[in-house]
Amino acid sequence: MKTCILTTTINVPTLLLDYARNASEHGHRDVEFIVVGDRKTPAGAVTLCEQAERESGCSFTYFDVPRQQDFLRRFPRLNRLVPWNSIQRRNVGLIYALENGYDNVISIDDDNFLVPGSDFVGEHISGLGVSASQKIVGTDTGWFNCVGMMQTNFGKVYPRGFPLGKRWQEENWKFSDAIRKPVVNAGLWTGDPDIDALTRIYFPVEASLPLSHDYLTLAKNCWCPINTQNTAFHRGAAAVSFVVVMGYELNGLKVARYDDIWMSWFLRAIMDHFGDAARYGKPVVQQNRNQHNLFRDLREELPAMEINEALIEVCRAAKFTGENYISCYRELAAQIENSFTTHAQSVFFRHLAEQMDTWADAVQIACPALEPALV
Repeated sequence: MKTCILTTTINVPTLLLDYARNASEHGHRDVEFIVVGDRKTPAGAVTLCEQAERESGCSFTYFDVPRQQDFLRRFPRLNRLVPWNSIQRRNVGLIYALENGYDNVISIDDDNFLVPGSDFVGEHISGLGVSASQKIVGTDTGWFNCVGMMQTNFGKVYPRGFPLGKRWQEENWKFSDAIRKPVVNAGLWTGDPDIDALTRIYFPVEASLPLSHDYLTLAKNCWCPINTQNTAFHRGAAAVSFVVVMGYELNGLKVARYDDIWMSWFLRAIMDHFGDAARYGKPVVQQNRNQHNLFRDLREELPAMEINEALIEVCRAAKFTGENYISCYRELAAQIENSFTTHAQSVFFRHLAEQMDTWADAVQIACPALEPALV
């Protein structure tokens, strides 16, 4: 199966040297690295990619600004939607990966550092997209706190996007074995884990190994946020893993930092419809987080937190008739718009649904046959 590693950066991504060496050393030299730059990305990024390709034998595709502009000419609506100088440039690499037939897309951030001793690619794609016996976890609340698989210096903390109304409840993890097909593998993070700004301001959380389990696969209707940091998507799931464009205002505040979180609710609703599963655990990366203004992060997360649970309710109640991920994604967009027509911020949700339709159009241009792999 074809696998790529996707990232976007405004830095010289020196960490990719280690990822490329690791892939080569573990026999994954056929992996392609897709690196999406931005207007702020220094010229040294291209030199770094050339060095990594030369030393590892893995293929590197670097999208500078002119190459992105040329590539997106066939996707005019997507081109108008995705802003420069934003994490949403990742979508350019994702549509490229879909068009080029990749079965697995591994998404990393440029502050996710390789942990020595892991087979990074192998641990992500082992069993991905394959129906087989899994260690299943379900909970009393219908929610699973993936950070609970790690050790922390603060006790219980929750991943970014975990609904506030479901925190501080006894989940009571219940284990079983069953045949399931994981189509998402969500690797975890030591160091500074992916938690919300509110928690970071309160306490400098650090996560560490060991994991409680190498992998846990979530039961149907048991949810946890999925992000784009150290996460592998099998082809069908990748097709609806559009990172939502943020920046719209809600109650006078800019909405941001929930772009991948809301993606995960859309994805989980559709996965549950098809009986597919999300798996959490290995491989683990070390997150040495890029510098952030935590108070700005908090201002941008607050409006998203406020409407997060209402959006989750619509996604969990969604009904589907579509035969593949993309047709269900369009159905979900319509249900989101219709569910919020009387909401004070109905225009905001209409824009969100329009984004989803724009992405679905782009996928259909890239994959006109909507092959069975997208089912």
